[in-house]
Order: sequence, then C-alpha cells, then structure tokens
Amino acid sequence: FFCWRMQLLDLEEEKELRNTLRDEAAAKCSDQKAIFGQCVSSAKIATVVLCRKELRDWNDCLKKYNTEEELDRRIRAVIDERKKQYEEAKKNKVHRKIKATKVLFELECTYII
Repeated sequence: FFCWRMQLLDLEEEKELRNTLRDEAAAKCSDQKAIFGQCVSSAKIATVVLCRKELRDWNDCLKKYNTEEELDRRIRAVIDERKKQYEEAKKNKVHRKIKATKVLFELECTYII
C-alpha cells in the first residue's frame, strides 16, 4: 500500500519527524549495533562473510522501529494537535496565524493498491 500524505506537513517538519524516528530506532538497537561492531573489529577482511548475521539482526531491529506506519501515526498526532489549536483559536476568536486550515483536517490518506 502507498499512502499519499498530500503535504499535510511541510518538508522540513516531515524531515524532522523522520530524523527523530530514525534516532529513536538507532538508540533502541544500540545492542545489535555494538554486536555488529565487535564482529567487524574481529573479522577484519572477512567482515562481509562472517558478520552477515549480525548485520541482518541490526537491520531487522532498525526496520522494526523505523516504519512508515509509525511515521504516519506521528504525523497524525501533529495534525490532531494543530486541529485542537485551530479549534481553540476559532472558539476564542483569536486572530493569529496557526499552521492549520479547515481543509487540512478533512484530508485522509488515500490507499492505492
């Protein structure tokens, strides 16, 4: 499936969310990274062959935490917060610029098979 976000966030905001997600995944997989590092330092020239399993374990760990579904969940949380701010400002008749529009909240992901 492919989810088209229709620019619900600007590119910098999405990049920041992706970087945060990547950093969190790296922190959660630090044990696997250390094991791979130990293998590399001891294997020397035969790293590609001898450390394949450790590299696969590290990559599997990263993939488990760094997913599009998690990114979509975080984007939705940002949008929900903006919607809340927008509605509060509208209710209080606050005339300040908020990164939100009514159209933004009516958009949903379109799944294409």
